[in-house]
Amino acid sequence: MSSPISKRLDPLEEVPKKTKKKDASQKESKEQRQLRHRKENMQRYTRKAAVKKKVFTPKHVITVDTSKAKYNQDIVRLCVKELGWKEYPYGKKDGSCDIYWHCNGFNDTDVISGRVNKFPGMDELSKKIELTRAMETMQFLFPDDYTFYPRTWLLPQQLTEFAAEVNLKRRRHPKLKTTYIVKPDGGSQGDGIYLIRDPNDYMLTHKSHVVQEYIDRPFLLEKYKFDLRIYVMLLSLEPLEIYISKEGMARFCTVPYEAPKVKNLHEAYMHLTNYSLNKHSTTYVHTENQHDGSKRTLSSVWSKLDSMGHDSDQIWKEIELVALKTVFALAPELRVEYKAEIPEEKSGPGCFQILGLDILLTEDLQPILLEVNSSPSLRTDYEKEVAPGVVEYIHSPVDLDIKKPVIMETLLLVAPKKKLQMKQRRSNRSSKKKQVDSLCVPVQDSISQSPPVTPLSCRYLQRDYTGYEEEDEEDHHSDPSSGTESDSPTPSHSYPGVHSPDEKVLYQLYPGRYSGVYDDLRVLERTADIFLKCLGVRSSLRMGPTGFRMFTRKCRLTTNGLSNAAVDIMFIELHRKWEFLNPDRTTGLCFQGFLEAVFTIAKRKFRGLSRLDGVAALIDYCEANLNFGRHARPTYLPKVMMAEAEDRLQQMSISKPSKYTRLTQSDHFIEFIRQRNKKKAEQEDNLKSDG
Repeated sequence: MSSPISKRLDPLEEVPKKTKKKDASQKESKEQRQLRHRKENMQRYTRKAAVKKKVFTPKHVITVDTSKAKYNQDIVRLCVKELGWKEYPYGKKDGSCDIYWHCNGFNDTDVISGRVNKFPGMDELSKKIELTRAMETMQFLFPDDYTFYPRTWLLPQQLTEFAAEVNLKRRRHPKLKTTYIVKPDGGSQGDGIYLIRDPNDYMLTHKSHVVQEYIDRPFLLEKYKFDLRIYVMLLSLEPLEIYISKEGMARFCTVPYEAPKVKNLHEAYMHLTNYSLNKHSTTYVHTENQHDGSKRTLSSVWSKLDSMGHDSDQIWKEIELVALKTVFALAPELRVEYKAEIPEEKSGPGCFQILGLDILLTEDLQPILLEVNSSPSLRTDYEKEVAPGVVEYIHSPVDLDIKKPVIMETLLLVAPKKKLQMKQRRSNRSSKKKQVDSLCVPVQDSISQSPPVTPLSCRYLQRDYTGYEEEDEEDHHSDPSSGTESDSPTPSHSYPGVHSPDEKVLYQLYPGRYSGVYDDLRVLERTADIFLKCLGVRSSLRMGPTGFRMFTRKCRLTTNGLSNAAVDIMFIELHRKWEFLNPDRTTGLCFQGFLEAVFTIAKRKFRGLSRLDGVAALIDYCEANLNFGRHARPTYLPKVMMAEAEDRLQQMSISKPSKYTRLTQSDHFIEFIRQRNKKKAEQEDNLKSDG
């Protein structure tokens, strides 16, 4: 008979509970006591193994949450791994990561700290209809600066207007046959796009569309039509910081281009450059070389244009201006969405976002903006059907060369600077220690040792992203004096492709390169603060009749022909117009309708000024009455300095009180602007005469 000790131990067997009093018959023997101790130890061990140990992340390690990155997770994970950061693919329990990379919109998260790669409202603003409204607003004020966006109509709301304009053009130019392209509002990847020549060919559905004049004379390379995908990174909204990637993507059609005719209007592979469409063509060329194929790098296109005798540097500068002005057009309403979602008194995450601008070059190499993608594709592989129903994902070196540097430098720009500096100090200490240790090594062993390498994130931290310096190009060319040459020839263009982690791809477009040059284009951003100040109900993003009356009363606009009744009538008319264009929205006046009200009031109040000066003067007038000039001065200089205006008002009230009482405040601003323009013209004349 085997002893109790030799029995097999069961870790799940319950240990008998201790009793306070035991009889002599229940007294444990030595063998039983040993068996009970063994069972208790086994249960204690299994209980500790079942409890997951808490992992502590060092303070200097940057954490990235990729639980909602979806199809962007692979490329983000690759960048995070090379940078030596910590990734949380399933999310962090305490929700305290430094960076959150999401695939969907901003509202798909409940993050309250860190940085999120989405702005609230950007997905809606980048759609065709909202983008068209923003562009038309800027074209109303700056007709000479926003010629890069084609003439657009909103359908079916403006179908009658579109048909009337087409018929008028036919009567004036009977031989001219204009082609139009129809795009669904929320469409993507080329779905639902078709060409028409007659308004009767428009297919009326339950969806909203935009129709634009088709660019029938594009610039061709090797007889194929192509467009450019330009990556723009919006780092912050206040202050506004815009970055652009000097490397992008060129997407080619798969059928040689011909002028649009009735017979070829249905040829999607000839007229549409979308990759999602052309990849199904039998003539699509996948290649690992960036200089040929149906998808190429932007730098290869520039080198091709340089060889043809074109000035690619000038084309790139015009593309920079297109990107800058596009963000300026979206910024006013984006500020409204951002401040409504994350007000100043509420704690929330910081935002950044990568945008994809699709730009087409005309026959005379003028850039035309086609659309804005709030979530551009960041995949670095493509699908290939190796057998019927069997799809294999193949690595694309061209996509990797283009997208990886953009994502990596974006992560470094939004990472906490304190942690990056802490990591750099740690790397510097370790490199110094290696140098000290190398002194103790014999000479023969020290020669074979390689010098300490600076970590990748620290090398990125040492860069200057405020602008692109052409002097850096000298480092990329071979030095003839040293007798060494690079393995591959470097293109002569000043924006070469990125092949090394030591070459930066992002540089600051605003305020770095164009600081103070196009600040006048940001005049409408100041209306966002006025709109939010008088909104009333913050969560609706719609201004009701009470809020509109509050706006006119606080800004003292109900004078000189603009009565309270006229204000109510204006609100009703604008509300009907914009509610008709927005049937799915809630009641109230949207921000675009509020901008139209500002334009109407400025036209009535400042009749002696131009359209732009009148709007700027009205905004200054409203900010003065709302005390924005004293307490909440914007981060950029307004068109009329509020401090100078207030000083002049105070001087007039002291020196000429009778004249000051007769002048209204709006008349003062008109006189102020006139005197300022007169003084500026005199200074320019003096400079010309001195020259």
